[in-house]
Amino acid sequence: QHYFIQSNLSYYSMSPALAMVPHTNPVDFTFTVLCFMCFLIGTPANAVALYFFSGKHKDVPTLIYIVIAGVDLLSCVLVLPVGLNLAESRQSHFFQDPTLCTIWGMVWEFIPYYSVFLVFCLSFLRTLALLQPMIHIHKWAVIAVLVGYAVFLMARQAIGLLAGFGVYKYEVMSGYCWLHITDEKYQTSDVVFSSLQLAFPIIPITTSCITSIICLARSIHFSKSSTSATRLKRRASITIILVTSVYIFFNLPVFLNYIRYLMAVYVTGQDFLDTDNSNEFLKKHIWLLTYVLTVALNALVNPVVYVCRMKCFRRRLVTCLTVRRRKLAVAPSPPSHRNESDKVSEESFKALKEARIRHKSENEKTALRRSRSQQRRSKRRGLSLGRKRSMSQGKKSSASQGKKKLNTRKTQESIVLSNECADLALSMQRQEYLKLEPATTPQRGFNSTP
Repeated sequence: QHYFIQSNLSYYSMSPALAMVPHTNPVDFTFTVLCFMCFLIGTPANAVALYFFSGKHKDVPTLIYIVIAGVDLLSCVLVLPVGLNLAESRQSHFFQDPTLCTIWGMVWEFIPYYSVFLVFCLSFLRTLALLQPMIHIHKWAVIAVLVGYAVFLMARQAIGLLAGFGVYKYEVMSGYCWLHITDEKYQTSDVVFSSLQLAFPIIPITTSCITSIICLARSIHFSKSSTSATRLKRRASITIILVTSVYIFFNLPVFLNYIRYLMAVYVTGQDFLDTDNSNEFLKKHIWLLTYVLTVALNALVNPVVYVCRMKCFRRRLVTCLTVRRRKLAVAPSPPSHRNESDKVSEESFKALKEARIRHKSENEKTALRRSRSQQRRSKRRGLSLGRKRSMSQGKKSSASQGKKKLNTRKTQESIVLSNECADLALSMQRQEYLKLEPATTPQRGFNSTP
């Protein structure tokens, strides 16, 4: 294979008949499998994440999560043409169409830049909240910043195309559509912008992530009381740290590739294509790996972090996977003009309508039976509870009555005892009196007074 390199324009121009990637390339096969995995798994997972976050309370982290889920969903969808192109030995008809190539290239160029900016905002705001808990971040200010950066990226791409600074083209060695810049001044500015927006943000993001980890460890170590609110904040901080760590892991090859590119162009004074041609992997796969696959794999792994860290998202995903769609029998609409030839359809429509009415009445009967049985059960439970209560009240009343009877018996016994004592005393007095009186005196009765 012969490759003709234009060092001034910094891109390949080759004969498509000679630049054919073989079918038995194991790296292309691996990249194809990864692209299809990102599309088949990442697309529904990010769709569920977008639906989940859009239904929550719209605070600042939730808004950023919504935008991240939308961008990840878009990247998982747009990676499918790359996988199909690699499966077709990099000769796909999708990228050979100039219009489709331009649309795909513009949308995909927007995705990595905006993803880096979103992760930076999420990490920076969480670190600021941990360092200064009393600072209130306005939601509309964050929305204005996100929308402003998106408009800036789209305006930059539109101005570059309208001014004729570059054209989106497809090359077999790259494996995707990218911007071929024809102006040297614009190429220098594009290199500086892409380095500052794609490669070097990993440094402040890593610093912010380490600072958040230190602040979180200190808060856990020094806090004596942990309320539910502080636990939720810590859990959210750990989730953001994990999302940031996943981004750092997948963006590290991008950073190293840009360092290699800048060292080759601006330090050694060589063309970066010379360094790419020195190795077969660098020549065919390095930019496809760092510019396309790392972004798609990051979008695939983010829902895994949501599942591991968010219980509500886990429940929503389980319900979406296990829900069964009910089959609703929709009756056909009656024809507007019924003739004698339409008697069969009319009879079938009536029969179906009667069947639906019977089914509805049966459902109503079963619902009525269930409600009656529930009422009976509730009545039985109420009767049993009433019996238990009455028995307990009866036991209490019988105990109180027994105490009253005992008290009355004691009072009656005391009264009888006092009467007996009084009679005994009277009888003793009478006996003494009879001894003192003479015999001539008549004997008095028991009830007579002495």
